[in-house]
Amino acid sequence: MISPSEILNAKILIVDDQGANVSLLDHILRGVGYTSIASMMDPYKVCELYNKNHYDLILLDLKMPGMDQDFRDKIYFASPMYDIGKIGIPDNILLKPGSFSADEWGI
Repeated sequence: MISPSEILNAKILIVDDQGANVSLLDHILRGVGYTSIASMMDPYKVCELYNKNHYDLILLDLKMPGMDQDFRDKIYFASPMYDIGKIGIPDNILLKPGSFSADEWGI
């Protein structure tokens, strides 16, 4: 089980072309206790930033200028499958710090 402090320490990236929206989301998230929030206004740099920082959550405005329907469709259909590989794996293994045993790798 994930503790409340782990949730509040999640790395979050806000991506929106409207500065007011970015500020509002940042204010709301910090107000409820989130501590690791980054933001940007260029959707095409999200992948680069993700690869560098490995965010736990990305809040992305899919209706920004330049975000065509094909890109939105790809995000929409791929998003539910992100964690599909974790289904059926117990939390004590998913959340274990350090290396897995041979038995854990077998699950």
